[in-house]
Amino acid sequence: MGRDVKGLYKKARAGTIPNFTGISDPYEEPKNCDLNVNTGNMTIDQCVAFVLKHMVEKNILSRKAEPIIFESLIKAATKDE
Repeated sequence: MGRDVKGLYKKARAGTIPNFTGISDPYEEPKNCDLNVNTGNMTIDQCVAFVLKHMVEKNILSRKAEPIIFESLIKAATKDE
């Protein structure tokens, strides 16, 4: 489990965490989501670029704000990530 950095899925499978989405509680797919990011097929950088592009296209972010806001939203991955 490379993506279970905090060990939450392991604890949920062991029964330590009840009602855990995707394990003991069903995942409820959103009916009308605004954005679907396939994190399994994209790198972190690609995901960030995808989300930020969507935010600019929807006028959530303005192009003038991009450098400042984009840099503040991006953090370097830790060794475990």
